[in-house]
Amino acid sequence: MFHQVKVPVEDQVAYRFVYRTAGSNQAPLTYQMTVHVFRSVSSPTICIFAFNRTADDHRDQYPEAADSVQRNFYVDNYLDSLDCGDRAVKRARQMKKLLQLGGFNLTKWTSSSSNVISALREIGLALPTMDFDLEKLPIEQTLGVMWNGETDMLTFKIRKQPSHDVLTKRKFLSIISSVYDPL
Repeated sequence: MFHQVKVPVEDQVAYRFVYRTAGSNQAPLTYQMTVHVFRSVSSPTICIFAFNRTADDHRDQYPEAADSVQRNFYVDNYLDSLDCGDRAVKRARQMKKLLQLGGFNLTKWTSSSSNVISALREIGLALPTMDFDLEKLPIEQTLGVMWNGETDMLTFKIRKQPSHDVLTKRKFLSIISSVYDPL
Protein backbone atom coordinates (compact mmCIF):
# COMPACT_ATOMS: atom_id res chain seq x y z
CA MET A 1 0.00 0.00 0.00
CA PHE A 2 2.75 2.47 0.88
CA HIS A 3 4.32 2.22 -2.56
CA GLN A 4 1.04 3.32 -4.12
CA VAL A 5 1.17 6.75 -2.46
CA LYS A 6 3.58 9.26 -3.97
CA VAL A 7 5.80 11.56 -1.90
CA PRO A 8 5.54 15.23 -2.98
CA VAL A 9 8.61 16.24 -5.04
CA GLU A 10 9.68 18.86 -2.49
CA ASP A 11 9.74 16.20 0.27
CA GLN A 12 11.55 13.45 -1.63
CA VAL A 13 14.98 14.60 -0.41
CA ALA A 14 13.97 13.28 3.03
CA TYR A 15 13.78 9.81 1.46
CA ARG A 16 17.35 9.69 0.16
CA PHE A 17 19.61 6.76 0.95
CA VAL A 18 22.98 5.43 -0.12
CA TYR A 19 23.60 1.91 -1.37
CA ARG A 20 26.63 -0.11 -2.34
CA THR A 21 26.69 -3.77 -3.29
CA ALA A 22 28.25 -5.89 -0.54
CA GLY A 23 31.98 -6.42 -1.15
CA SER A 24 32.14 -3.68 -3.78
CA ASN A 25 34.96 -1.12 -3.75
CA GLN A 26 32.98 1.42 -5.74
CA ALA A 27 31.61 4.56 -4.15
CA PRO A 28 28.05 4.16 -2.84
CA LEU A 29 25.26 5.44 -5.07
CA THR A 30 22.61 7.86 -3.79
CA TYR A 31 18.98 6.96 -4.42
CA GLN A 32 15.78 8.81 -3.64
CA MET A 33 12.37 7.24 -2.99
CA THR A 34 9.40 8.79 -4.79
CA VAL A 35 6.81 6.76 -2.86
CA HIS A 36 6.16 6.18 0.82
CA VAL A 37 8.04 3.33 2.44
CA PHE A 38 7.25 0.77 5.09
CA ARG A 39 8.61 1.69 8.56
CA SER A 40 8.64 5.43 7.91
CA VAL A 41 6.83 7.02 10.85
CA SER A 42 4.60 9.20 8.66
CA SER A 43 3.70 6.57 6.03
CA PRO A 44 0.71 4.93 7.76
CA THR A 45 -0.95 8.27 8.52
CA ILE A 46 -0.40 9.61 5.02
CA CYS A 47 -1.65 6.42 3.39
CA ILE A 48 -4.75 6.30 5.60
CA PHE A 49 -5.42 9.91 4.59
CA ALA A 50 -5.10 8.89 0.92
CA PHE A 51 -7.54 5.99 1.44
CA ASN A 52 -10.05 8.23 3.19
CA ARG A 53 -9.66 10.99 0.58
CA THR A 54 -10.34 8.46 -2.18
CA ALA A 55 -13.48 7.33 -0.32
CA ASP A 56 -14.68 10.92 0.14
CA ASP A 57 -13.97 11.89 -3.47
CA HIS A 58 -16.01 8.97 -4.85
CA ARG A 59 -18.68 8.59 -2.16
CA ASP A 60 -21.45 9.49 -4.61
CA GLN A 61 -20.54 6.49 -6.82
CA TYR A 62 -19.88 3.93 -4.05
CA PRO A 63 -21.49 5.10 -0.78
CA GLU A 64 -21.39 1.73 1.05
CA ALA A 65 -17.81 1.04 0.02
CA ALA A 66 -16.77 4.56 1.04
CA ASP A 67 -18.24 4.03 4.51
CA SER A 68 -16.44 0.68 4.76
CA VAL A 69 -13.11 2.24 3.82
CA GLN A 70 -13.43 4.77 6.62
CA ARG A 71 -14.70 2.32 9.25
CA ASN A 72 -13.04 -1.01 8.54
CA PHE A 73 -9.46 -0.35 7.47
CA TYR A 74 -6.59 -0.44 9.93
CA VAL A 75 -3.63 0.85 7.88
CA ASP A 76 -3.67 -1.67 4.99
CA ASN A 77 -5.85 -4.36 6.58
CA TYR A 78 -9.55 -4.39 5.72
CA LEU A 79 -11.56 -6.31 8.32
CA ASP A 80 -15.29 -6.71 7.84
CA SER A 81 -18.04 -9.20 8.46
CA LEU A 82 -21.18 -9.56 6.36
CA ASP A 83 -24.05 -11.97 6.93
CA CYS A 84 -24.65 -12.81 3.27
CA GLY A 85 -22.18 -14.14 0.69
CA ASP A 86 -23.75 -12.14 -2.14
CA ARG A 87 -23.38 -8.92 -0.13
CA ALA A 88 -19.74 -9.78 0.59
CA VAL A 89 -18.95 -10.27 -3.11
CA LYS A 90 -20.82 -7.08 -4.03
CA ARG A 91 -18.91 -5.15 -1.35
CA ALA A 92 -15.59 -6.57 -2.54
CA ARG A 93 -16.35 -5.52 -6.13
CA GLN A 94 -17.32 -2.02 -4.99
CA MET A 95 -14.23 -1.72 -2.80
CA LYS A 96 -11.98 -2.80 -5.64
CA LYS A 97 -13.54 -0.28 -8.07
CA LEU A 98 -13.55 2.55 -5.52
CA LEU A 99 -9.95 2.16 -4.43
CA GLN A 100 -8.72 1.66 -8.01
CA LEU A 101 -9.94 5.21 -8.62
CA GLY A 102 -7.33 6.31 -6.05
CA GLY A 103 -4.58 4.09 -7.49
CA PHE A 104 -4.90 1.30 -4.92
CA ASN A 105 -5.04 -2.37 -5.89
CA LEU A 106 -6.72 -4.63 -3.35
CA THR A 107 -5.55 -8.24 -3.15
CA LYS A 108 -5.57 -11.30 -0.86
CA TRP A 109 -9.20 -11.35 0.23
CA THR A 110 -10.51 -14.31 2.16
CA SER A 111 -13.79 -15.50 3.61
CA SER A 112 -15.25 -18.28 5.72
CA SER A 113 -17.32 -19.25 2.67
CA SER A 114 -15.72 -21.20 -0.17
CA ASN A 115 -18.45 -19.84 -2.50
CA VAL A 116 -17.42 -16.28 -1.71
CA ILE A 117 -13.74 -17.12 -2.22
CA SER A 118 -14.55 -18.70 -5.60
CA ALA A 119 -16.46 -15.58 -6.66
CA LEU A 120 -13.62 -13.34 -5.45
CA ARG A 121 -11.09 -15.45 -7.32
CA GLU A 122 -12.99 -14.77 -10.56
CA ILE A 123 -12.50 -11.03 -10.13
CA GLY A 124 -8.88 -11.35 -9.02
CA LEU A 125 -9.33 -10.71 -5.31
CA ALA A 126 -8.66 -14.16 -3.82
CA LEU A 127 -5.56 -16.32 -4.00
CA PRO A 128 -5.89 -18.62 -7.03
CA THR A 129 -3.91 -21.55 -5.58
CA MET A 130 -6.45 -22.99 -3.14
CA ASP A 131 -8.11 -26.31 -4.08
CA PHE A 132 -11.33 -26.56 -2.08
CA ASP A 133 -11.66 -30.29 -2.72
CA LEU A 134 -8.38 -30.98 -0.94
CA GLU A 135 -7.82 -28.11 1.47
CA LYS A 136 -9.49 -26.57 4.46
CA LEU A 137 -9.88 -22.82 4.58
CA PRO A 138 -6.67 -21.15 5.72
CA ILE A 139 -5.77 -19.61 9.05
CA GLU A 140 -5.06 -15.95 8.41
CA GLN A 141 -3.21 -13.58 10.68
CA THR A 142 -3.66 -9.84 10.80
CA LEU A 143 -2.82 -7.34 13.49
CA GLY A 144 -1.70 -10.10 15.85
CA VAL A 145 -5.08 -11.83 15.69
CA MET A 146 -5.39 -15.22 14.00
CA TRP A 147 -8.62 -16.06 12.19
CA ASN A 148 -9.53 -19.63 11.33
CA GLY A 149 -11.68 -19.49 8.19
CA GLU A 150 -12.85 -23.08 8.64
CA THR A 151 -14.30 -22.56 12.14
CA ASP A 152 -14.77 -18.77 11.77
CA MET A 153 -13.06 -18.20 15.12
CA LEU A 154 -10.58 -15.55 16.25
CA THR A 155 -7.65 -16.71 18.36
CA PHE A 156 -4.58 -15.16 19.90
CA LYS A 157 -1.13 -16.67 20.05
CA ILE A 158 0.72 -16.04 23.28
CA ARG A 159 4.19 -17.14 24.16
CA LYS A 160 4.34 -19.96 26.66
CA GLN A 161 6.02 -19.15 29.94
CA PRO A 162 8.49 -21.62 31.47
CA SER A 163 6.64 -23.81 33.96
CA HIS A 164 9.22 -23.25 36.71
CA ASP A 165 8.39 -19.52 36.86
CA VAL A 166 5.93 -18.42 39.51
CA LEU A 167 3.02 -16.67 37.82
CA THR A 168 2.80 -13.32 39.57
CA LYS A 169 0.31 -10.55 38.84
CA ARG A 170 3.08 -8.66 37.07
CA LYS A 171 3.97 -11.61 34.79
CA PHE A 172 0.31 -12.32 34.11
CA LEU A 173 -0.33 -8.71 33.05
CA SER A 174 2.80 -8.84 30.91
CA ILE A 175 1.47 -11.93 29.08
CA ILE A 176 -1.94 -10.33 28.54
CA SER A 177 -0.49 -7.06 27.26
CA SER A 178 1.74 -8.92 24.80
CA VAL A 179 -1.33 -9.65 22.68
CA TYR A 180 -1.62 -6.89 20.09
CA ASP A 181 -5.24 -5.92 19.60
CA PRO A 182 -5.86 -2.41 18.26
CA LEU A 183 -9.55 -3.10 17.73
